[in-house]
Amino acid sequence: MGFPLGLPLSVSRGSVSGMKRSIPIEGITRRRLVQTDAAVNQGNSGGPLLTSDTGQVVGLVDLGTTEANGIAFAVSAQVAQPLFTAWRAAPQPVALSQCDYGYSPPAEPAPAPAPTSDVSTFDGDYFAIDYPSSWTVETAEVSKGGYLDTTIRDPSDDATMLRVDVTPAATDDLVTAAGKVRSALSRASGYQELDFSPFDFQGYDAIRWEFLVDEDGVQLHKVDVFFMAGGDEFAVLTQSRDSTFPDLSGLFDAIRSSLYSYSSGD
Repeated sequence: MGFPLGLPLSVSRGSVSGMKRSIPIEGITRRRLVQTDAAVNQGNSGGPLLTSDTGQVVGLVDLGTTEANGIAFAVSAQVAQPLFTAWRAAPQPVALSQCDYGYSPPAEPAPAPAPTSDVSTFDGDYFAIDYPSSWTVETAEVSKGGYLDTTIRDPSDDATMLRVDVTPAATDDLVTAAGKVRSALSRASGYQELDFSPFDFQGYDAIRWEFLVDEDGVQLHKVDVFFMAGGDEFAVLTQSRDSTFPDLSGLFDAIRSSLYSYSSGD
């Protein structure tokens, strides 16, 4: 859906030809794009790419190509969603891009370019996830025996961090795997359970575990999400000091929602 060539709201229809496409655009490799053969023209950019049966948003139309017919790309909804979430949590004004189709801009200086995104993406073998660009990747799918550990930390406060643990070809079911970790940490100093319940995470059966615990004299507030994808077990942990958690909960939600599992086979 969009406004091709300045026409009123219009709809074109096609097929999704591929997922997770990587395309170099202006010297930057864009990843996890959705390829479609639906007609895309000037004015379609930014419009939603929808499923024809349910109307679910698959992505946001990004660009077409003049070098071939029936090839266009959209930003995956899984990539775009955390950006929307982050914007809702902290709205930032962005200057409108000028459109040169049927429009003559006034004789005044062009608006300043929009600021560079402050979001980076960790793109590993098992998953990809967005995080604040000021954070530091400490470990990247490093083997810890039975699982792979990825830890990304805020250098301004080492109590604030993201950790994703992946157990390839897990032998335990979801409840058993989450229960083992819960049982071990429930004996830690200052442990206080706030939530341990099943929920839906990006279409996967998942368990959300929220708790407080003392570490090195600091009360930490943690949320750990467990789910299985393609036979692999994932545990996505976000944490901060309990005193700062309310201010960071929106950011943590955006980080978790940006996770894309390569184990799903999508």
